[in-house]
Amino acid sequence: MLRWPSSAEVLEQAHQWAQRQAAGHAELEAVGVFGSYGRDDAGVGSLQEWLIPPAGADGGAGADPVKGGNHR
Repeated sequence: MLRWPSSAEVLEQAHQWAQRQAAGHAELEAVGVFGSYGRDDAGVGSLQEWLIPPAGADGGAGADPVKGGNHR
């Protein structure tokens, strides 16, 4: 039987991925999660939608590498 991961599990994996990427890519300032995961109403079959703005984009400096509707 397959089990769909919870929204919290998916977001935690996304956060860990973004942290690893930020450690190796100084130009990575922010990763945004939006859509159903950002609103915290994701369910079975929900897509994970990310926004990775270009370096120097407004709002990225000094930010936590993962941001979304539930601000991790």
